[in-house]
Amino acid sequence: ESSKRMTLFKVQSHAHRWSFAAKEICLQSQNNTERWHAALVVVHWLMALAVIAMLALGFVMTDYKMSPLKIKLFSLHKAIGFTILAFVIVRLLVRWTTPRPPEVSMPRWQQRAASGAHVVLYVLLILMPLSGMIINSAAGFPLSWFGVFSLPSLMEANESLQNAAEIVHGALANALALLVLAHIGAAAYHQFGLRDRLIRRMWF
Repeated sequence: ESSKRMTLFKVQSHAHRWSFAAKEICLQSQNNTERWHAALVVVHWLMALAVIAMLALGFVMTDYKMSPLKIKLFSLHKAIGFTILAFVIVRLLVRWTTPRPPEVSMPRWQQRAASGAHVVLYVLLILMPLSGMIINSAAGFPLSWFGVFSLPSLMEANESLQNAAEIVHGALANALALLVLAHIGAAAYHQFGLRDRLIRRMWF
């Protein structure tokens, strides 16, 4: 009995510490007008990892022969894609409801290019998972989110639609990969070339 109480006390103590730390991060983010809100920063970096993992799986698994491993990789790829779609929705909601840090001084054309690239990035991150879900439904495959729950099919099996969606999905994947590389390159240029501390806006 005493050991159970001690374990419960430790769990409650850790939970309190994590809750306090989370509140501190949010308060610091709200008081720091030079950075994006902490919630947006967390979602940004989680999305970055998820997008890289999704693209890597997508480009690699297509060369595998049909096997249990390939099926598992496809399931993981689809689950990550659906997670990214949810992240995009959360990110847009947080971005629209939290203060925006001041812009870093840069030529007007760079500001327009950055804004346009972000719009295209959001569009791709929405269309990619949606086109993948269309492929999955048109092929008649089940769609599960990491085995936790299943998502309903969007339509009846349709081979011609599946083939068309696969072409679109592949084109979107290539465009997203190029845009991600351009985004990383631009961020590195600002950080190490211009040294204008642009990346600090998306850090804690």
